[in-house]
Order: sequence, then C-alpha cells, then structure tokens
Amino acid sequence: MKKRIAIRIVALMAFTLAIIELRHHIHYGHFVSYGVHTDVILSNSDVGMNDTYVACVWNLSLRSIDVEGCKLPGGYVGSGTLHHWDVQKWDSSRRGWSSLNGANHWTPQAFATPDPKDKWARCGGATTRIYPFAARKLAWVFKEWVAKGEKVRMAIHTSATLPADKQPIIYSPTFTVE
Repeated sequence: MKKRIAIRIVALMAFTLAIIELRHHIHYGHFVSYGVHTDVILSNSDVGMNDTYVACVWNLSLRSIDVEGCKLPGGYVGSGTLHHWDVQKWDSSRRGWSSLNGANHWTPQAFATPDPKDKWARCGGATTRIYPFAARKLAWVFKEWVAKGEKVRMAIHTSATLPADKQPIIYSPTFTVE
C-alpha cells in the first residue's frame, strides 16, 4: 500500500514538472533547469506598446529567494519596490562589460562601487521574496535607450546596499534589441 502511494506521488510530481517545462517551452521557446532562471520579455510601458524589455526571474527551486530593493514612497514617485540592476553590453575592444548610464551612454565598467551618497547605498528596507516555482519582474530597459541591433543583458543585484562583488547577481540571457 505505501509503495503504491509513493509511486503515485512520484508520478504526480513528474507530471507536474513535465507540464511546467512544456508550458515554459511553448511560451519562451526553451526548457529550464532547477534553480534561478531568467527570461527577457518584450512588454508595454505606461507610455507605449512593445517598448520595454523586462527581465522575469523564475525561482525553480524548493527555497525562496530574497532580493533587496528600495521602497518607493508613493504619490508622484510611485509605489512598490524598485530593485537595483545594470543593463550591460559586451565591449570586445577591452574584453569586458560596460553599463548603461543614461540613454545610449555606456560606462566602461560593469559595476561601479556604491557611493555612500548614492540612493542605493541609503535605501534598502524592502525585500521581494520569490517563492518556489514563482516568478517576478525585477528589471527593465526601454528599447530607445539602447541602439537597435545591440546585444545586451540585465544584471539584477540581490542587495541594495552591498557592493556588487559581495552579493549574488542574477543575469538575464543576452538579447538583441530590435
């Protein structure tokens, strides 16, 4: 009797995982593995249609993932949590990543050391928890900020207060701006 129940539980888990994999493959065109996974989706902003690339972070594991961000005050500024991320492109001449610093302006450094006066070094206080087998949209870039045809990625910081070399970074796949 216990053996049959165990077999049914394992079969149900395998069926559930197969459905998750199939749905992800149909929607995004690829299969996923256990752990953190990121997809880039072309989305709408508040001002336009299909004008923003959004990084969707999936937690395909049995443990929750916490990402620290800045709590917005509400009102004109907006409400919710803003996370720290970089939009990066590969600079083959110096063999390193450059970070987007304003519309189509690139800084030849992947991550800058947080300045104590910087908003990221001061804010903190808000944690976004990504539960097992759930997803959250944590980063974005407007299409107009990056030249058409450039290959870029998003690097999402898991802490709003620690330097980049002292925290896990979640990277999106490299994608081409169209």
